[in-house]
Amino acid sequence: MKNGICKLCLLPKPLCESHFMASVLYDHVRDGGRSPILIRGGKIFPTDRQEKDWLLCKPCEDIMSAGGEAWMCPRLAWTGGRFDFYHLLKAPTRCPTNDGALHLAANNPEILVDKVAHFVMGVFWKAAVHPWTPGGAAALITIEEHDDIRKWLRGEGAFPRLMALAITIARPQHAQITFNPPEEVREGHKRSTTSMPSA
Repeated sequence: MKNGICKLCLLPKPLCESHFMASVLYDHVRDGGRSPILIRGGKIFPTDRQEKDWLLCKPCEDIMSAGGEAWMCPRLAWTGGRFDFYHLLKAPTRCPTNDGALHLAANNPEILVDKVAHFVMGVFWKAAVHPWTPGGAAALITIEEHDDIRKWLRGEGAFPRLMALAITIARPQHAQITFNPPEEVREGHKRSTTSMPSA
């Protein structure tokens, strides 16, 4: 452990080596005994390196795990075809087509929406408050409301009023067993942030 300021509670505490993406996701992208493939800077290579840094204290690590990671990660797509989250989806309510369907959270009580949102927003928040690239000086993305997200992740505030979260789920036969760091997409004055965690 290393002493420092925890980015989630903002208190001086012993820090853990926090993963950017939950450590269990690396198990999702291993194909048998082979290492995951990393694509970065125009290069493609196998590596067992996991992106982590001194970011959170142990109680805040536990908040991230219990808040969403522990529920969501095992249900994401795995090599071999297992995709439990997809099989929780029931009752498409509108826009059913050959290409997709819309599922409303209210019609899918087996999906714990608070856990899903906590998991996804935790990834976006980590990308907005810390540089994760080797030697990086700036965070990966810009989110003006990152302190509102921090408070929400800790259960100390409401979900940011000017943010919306939409999740796209592939059918198992089309699931991409991969995870990508969040990136910003800008169209004129509009800005969105996207990520693909192991689905």
